[in-house]
Amino acid sequence: MFLYANATTFGLHDLERALYHRVAPIQMSLNSHLPISPGFPSFDYFVTGRSDDPNAEVNDAHHPETLLRVEGPVINFLHSLKPKKLAGFNRATLGLAEDDVVLMNGGSSQKLRYEGLRTMLRALKAVPNGKLLLAPYNPGWAARSHAFVFNRQLAEAAREVGVAMDRIVVLGELSVPEAEAAIALSDIYLSSFPHGGATMTHLALIYGTPPVVLRREFTRSIDQFLVSTLGFKQLLANTPDDYVALVRDLAADTARRKALSDEIRQAAKNPPFVASTEFSASMQQVVDTALDEKYARLTAPPPGAS
Repeated sequence: MFLYANATTFGLHDLERALYHRVAPIQMSLNSHLPISPGFPSFDYFVTGRSDDPNAEVNDAHHPETLLRVEGPVINFLHSLKPKKLAGFNRATLGLAEDDVVLMNGGSSQKLRYEGLRTMLRALKAVPNGKLLLAPYNPGWAARSHAFVFNRQLAEAAREVGVAMDRIVVLGELSVPEAEAAIALSDIYLSSFPHGGATMTHLALIYGTPPVVLRREFTRSIDQFLVSTLGFKQLLANTPDDYVALVRDLAADTARRKALSDEIRQAAKNPPFVASTEFSASMQQVVDTALDEKYARLTAPPPGAS
């Protein structure tokens, strides 16, 4: 069995060319950076998480491979399990007031598709004293190469929603400590969709910044699996309208937000998806299922045989 655990591709390289050919009797890939399965004809299975809501389950018909599901996130991006010493900037250095309700998204500009960005701006409009903090120029992705297009899209979406641009702060390229500092001083984290953000959502959980996440039929919804597995399903929204309403309600209730922040910070100290024997057993079951199905096909009598 060949298990391809990292499905990140930027263009067609030697590895991708090689993967068009079978190297093992059974081949499977895990949901990772890609919004959909790689679709290599040589692969039999694609392993993804099982949604907590059947209506948001990934649709088998959308994938050429057979989908195998496990509980919780299949791949998790861990930078740390505890807060670090943070970079030396604060709200004032970012042009934010102490009484602002800071809504943050740290997704790369490629992830901020129009519908998701528009929904975040609708949420901002619903919070009278809100500011939206964006960090779209991830140096690990495309940095500022899409800045012109992104800035134009942001301005058009803000104009359509009716949000003044002075309520939006767009940061430059951030190091990991700087990104963590920005999350720590924010009040609510707005997860991207349809292409979610696992790293930033996990950091939001570590720092106790409640992440609002949209349930969706999407293999790249590791943020959804993280929040659900940690026990905070109340932060999952079913529709963009629910997403906006959840942000609005959290922003308006400081006491609820603070209590939730304390609960999240405490829960994130012992995430159930790290060093988990249950997770290991579920992955073993996935491998056993694939092996059993392959053996059954190999030993099945030919069609029409008596």
